[in-house]
Amino acid sequence: MIASCALAAGLLLLAAAGCESVRPAVDSYPQESAHRVTVNGVEIHYFDFHPEGTQTPIVWLHGYSGTAFETSYIQGHLGPRRRLIAPDLPGGGYSEKPEIEYTLDVYLEFVERFIDALDLDSYVLVGHSMGGLIASRYASERPDGLERLILIAPYGIEGAAGPIAEFLSRTGVLVDYGLELHNETIVELGMRFNVFYDPDLIPQDLVNYISASTFHTPNGVGALASITRNMIGVEHDPAFLEKIAVPSLIVWGAEDRVLDFRYSAPFNRLIPGSTLQAIPRTGHLPHVERPAVTAGIIRDFLEQDETDA
Repeated sequence: MIASCALAAGLLLLAAAGCESVRPAVDSYPQESAHRVTVNGVEIHYFDFHPEGTQTPIVWLHGYSGTAFETSYIQGHLGPRRRLIAPDLPGGGYSEKPEIEYTLDVYLEFVERFIDALDLDSYVLVGHSMGGLIASRYASERPDGLERLILIAPYGIEGAAGPIAEFLSRTGVLVDYGLELHNETIVELGMRFNVFYDPDLIPQDLVNYISASTFHTPNGVGALASITRNMIGVEHDPAFLEKIAVPSLIVWGAEDRVLDFRYSAPFNRLIPGSTLQAIPRTGHLPHVERPAVTAGIIRDFLEQDETDA
């Protein structure tokens, strides 16, 4: 998720940064795990790690301006028996980006149809940041087959996006203009100053993947602008969290500068019986910045009372 400070930096540095015309290479792209499927007429790019795994599969939803590529850093730490399925959400990554308004209802419908398309009878749902909003709302409304819910620094509590992102989400043309001039330099600056606690841990391939798949694909900028307007800074009533009835884990980087750790408390309070785990010295992408630690927390949670299929 490239959050408020990154967007602000983009507007401030447009003149100096210019536009990048060359698609950056992603050296560690896991080609053998990449697949495509059509969902509601939209071609979806997704990764399917350890498809022969015998444990309940994970469906992982990325955050705002994020991609499924983030899961490539944690998948090996989850173990070979745990299948991990991560789509680039419609409008993001290498999935198609039709010229529509990207609303929460659009994403809820997508998740249901994606799970149907992969013929998953049971699954664990993981959502990061904006993906956490989608996952938690989905869990409250469409729990069939859902065994457990994991939220990683989820979005959805009023005010969590910060004033700059909320302002940009309501400025229409200004969002389109700012994102049109966005480039790899701004992506990396956003991660360095806002997303990672330790900027030395930023993988260059992650920066390259976001830049290549978002800003070098048809309607990539237009889709991200629509997501910004419709999903970020929009007030979401958190009452739906009280309806979640599956075992739930909340994971949060203690030094998250995108969605402050203080927002973990209302999620923990509102989701019945939920467990909260903080990861010290970690920012907004714990599954990338601290993949082994994050995977250990997830494994411990999933293996409670779980038996192999």
